[in-house]
Amino acid sequence: AKNLGVPEAINTTSPEKLIQACKTPVESRIIELGLKFRKREISKEELRKLSELILSKRSHSRFLKEWGLEQTDG
Repeated sequence: AKNLGVPEAINTTSPEKLIQACKTPVESRIIELGLKFRKREISKEELRKLSELILSKRSHSRFLKEWGLEQTDG
C-alpha cells in the first residue's frame, strides 16, 4: 500500500524543508499538525478539529481528502 492518505511530500521531505516550502503561516501550521499526527502526538480527531479551525471550508475538505480523514458517517 503506497498511498496511506498522507501526502507524499510529508513522507519524503524533512519537516524543516516542508515548513520552508510553505507560502503562508496557515500552510506551515497545517504541516506542523500533520507531522504531529504522523508521530502519533495528536489523534485523527484532534487533527481534524484543529485543521477545521485553521482552514477555510474548501481547503479543509481538500486537506481531509489528502490525509484520508474524511468523516464517513452520515
